[in-house]
Amino acid sequence: MQWLSNKNATNGNYICKNIIMNVFAKKSSDMMDAAEVLQDSSCFTSIPHCAYYACHQIVRSIWFNVLGKDEDDIDNAISNSSTRTGVHEVLNNEITQHILSINQNDGLSFKNEIAKLKKLRIDADYQEIVINQNEATKAINYAKNIIRTLNNYQQ
Repeated sequence: MQWLSNKNATNGNYICKNIIMNVFAKKSSDMMDAAEVLQDSSCFTSIPHCAYYACHQIVRSIWFNVLGKDEDDIDNAISNSSTRTGVHEVLNNEITQHILSINQNDGLSFKNEIAKLKKLRIDADYQEIVINQNEATKAINYAKNIIRTLNNYQQ
């Protein structure tokens, strides 16, 4: 997808940028739909995964389309970090800083809720536990709040 980089966007690449934004939005919407279908089916353990990745798609959209960064910027941030850092940590931290620079309340809300949702996702995906209905509902609510906040920063 290197050809879709928007660092040196021209009018021709602007169309590609809109397509990328729509792809991220579609993926996010599909993941939230999946979370709600899983909830209706009482399959609670997979809901935090879907809810988290619904948010992650919007985070990626802001990274690429608002901040104008690309995959190389993610790799550089990981390489230059003094601590063990992964893609999700880099993106969540950078988007938190971006939002904080515009609106402190939204930035703090995003930071806190994405951390809670990420913990639920990690527990659901990797721990020997079963997510109950209450935790699944929390994951969906966190995701809805996060996406609502992130949607304010996609321009």
